[in-house]
Order: sequence, then structure tokens, then C-alpha cells
Amino acid sequence: MRLTLKKLILVLFLISITGFSQAQSPIKVAFINPAPQGNDFWDLVVSFMQASADDLNIDLTVLYTPSHHRNESFKNAIKLIRSADKPDFLIGVFQKKTALQVLEFTQKYNVPFYAINTDVPEERRHLIATPRNKFTHWLGHSLPNDVQAGYLMAKELIEKVGNNGTAKKQTTLLAISGSMDSSASYDRNAGLYKALEEHPEVKLNQLVFTDWSKENAYKKTLGLLNRYPNTNIIWAANDSIALGAVQAIGEKKIMISGTDWSSDGLKAVLNNKLISSYGGHFVEGGFALVLLYDYFHGIDFIEDPGLKINTEFAKIDLTNIEDFNKVFAEQNWGQINFQHFSKHLTPNVKKYDFSWDNIYKNID
Repeated sequence: MRLTLKKLILVLFLISITGFSQAQSPIKVAFINPAPQGNDFWDLVVSFMQASADDLNIDLTVLYTPSHHRNESFKNAIKLIRSADKPDFLIGVFQKKTALQVLEFTQKYNVPFYAINTDVPEERRHLIATPRNKFTHWLGHSLPNDVQAGYLMAKELIEKVGNNGTAKKQTTLLAISGSMDSSASYDRNAGLYKALEEHPEVKLNQLVFTDWSKENAYKKTLGLLNRYPNTNIIWAANDSIALGAVQAIGEKKIMISGTDWSSDGLKAVLNNKLISSYGGHFVEGGFALVLLYDYFHGIDFIEDPGLKINTEFAKIDLTNIEDFNKVFAEQNWGQINFQHFSKHLTPNVKKYDFSWDNIYKNID
């Protein structure tokens, strides 16, 4: 009887240990990164996500996309989902050629999917609809207000050129956009066109698309400036494009602004090469992990903050860059306590708040 009792105690002990181990097992999340390593903006997204994952005990796998090979990361995601190491959740970005495919295969393989950064391509919206509608495994969608970003950049550039003493009738603008397969490019362009409608005195000489890179933007800008030497403004769809334009203009007095809050972009603001950088939207991936963590633990975000979250852009310029750099100059996102944003881990959180004001309040 004594031996049986010992065995019983041992069995109960092993069960308790196993249960504890399972409770502590990390949630597995895979992120389909639409860019290769070394991309300023997407490296920023990943570093913020990793800091969030570390705080939330999430095992984060990043699938990078080689340049000009959009389908490669998609193929790798399929392999991962079919493997024994299948993730609990998948996070990705909608691209024109793969948006529908991603939703179809996550539905087929029963993998919950969360979209960030870009909107559903316009020509696919009738097929894709909204989260938890046609595709029930598409849990939610966070995307920046790219129209707002394009508009605010253009308005600021136009107003600063006017305040700089340049006659409005002389104002000419070049627009250097992102890639043709990204809804962010078209949405930011739409914001630019909206601002131009409000300023008929400003002439748009030409808008061109790029691959979002500094190198491509540099080449495009050189060609455009040869064609339009009297340019006053260069509107750039992101920081990398803006920095390529800065390199191309040399000593010419042309106003340029960017988007993304990239490290090099903010240095250019500090050195007065860019008048500003709009951004902060790189946090979407990190806070998507918070929502998925809570969802995994039985707290749905269907009502708060909802299935579609619009991220507003914030501006960094010479008036506030020092304040930002005091805290985040080294992009040390690990000092943020992401557990404080989780309803599961912090029960007194009644409403999600992923604003930058709240980020500053939750630094350890």
C-alpha cells in the first residue's frame, strides 16, 4: 500500500509539472515580413515586435521576403504551416498579388491571421470583405491612415515653402511614391492629391513610383531634376525615398519630408536635411501581438478596439526630436513594459490604449 501511495504521489507530481510546463509554453506566432533584412522600416517593425514578444512569452518567427521575390515568403509560410511547428497565429501584410492567397490558405489550414500596415487592395475588396466575414480565420486588421500621411506631408511642405518667401505661383512639386503593388503608395498619393486640390497654385510636375529604396529614389530624383530643374518641393512616400532625394539634390534648396521615423530619417531631421518625418505606425505589429495574446487567453478584441484599427501618424521635427531621442534614440523598445497593455496580464486595463502618450507612460 505504501508503494502504491508513493507511485500515486509521483504520478500526481508529474502531472502537475507537465501542466505547469504546458501553461508556460510560449504562443507561437509567425510574421510574413514583406521585405528582406536591412529594410529600415521593416527592421523597425520587427524590433518592436520582438520586444513585445519577449514580454509576452511569445515565440516569434520572422519570414523575410527577398527583394523582387514576393512569393518566396508566402511559400515559406505555407511550409511552416504544414510542418510540425505550425504557428498558433500568423501576421502578415496585404500585397496585391498575394492578399487573397494568404487568406485562402490560412482558412484552409485553420491558422488565425492578423493583417497589419496596408489596406486590402482595392480590386480585391469585393472578394475579401472584412475580418471574420468571408474569411473567418482573419481575426483583425491594423492599418495606418496613409491618406492622412500623404496629405499632412504635402500641406506642411507647401506651407513652409510659402513661409520661406517663395512666391506661391512659383511652387513646383515632384512626387516620388512607393511601389505599384502596395496600397500604401496609392493611399499616400491620394493624400497628396487632396492637398494639391486645396492649393491650385502648386504645380505637380510628375509623380513616379519606386521600389521604396533609397538607391532607386536617388536615380529617379536625378532624372526628374534634370527634367524639372526649378523644383521647390520633393514629396517622398517614405524616409528611404526622401533620403535618396536628399542625396540627389546636393546643395539645391529643395524642401523634403519623409515618413516612417526610421533611424536615418530622424538623423536627417536633426541635421536639417528633412523638415520632418511622419510615423509611429511601426508599432502595429507589436500591439497586434498584445491583442493575439489576450485572444489566446479568452479575451476577444471584437468590440475593443474592434476588428479594424486605424493608426494615426505623428510628426517628428526639430521641435520635438530631442524629446523623442532622450527615450528612444537607440530604439531600445525593451524598456517598454508590454504586459501593461494586456487585459489578461493587467486586469485593470479596461480599454486598450496603444497611443504614444501611453507608450511613454509604460517605460520601466
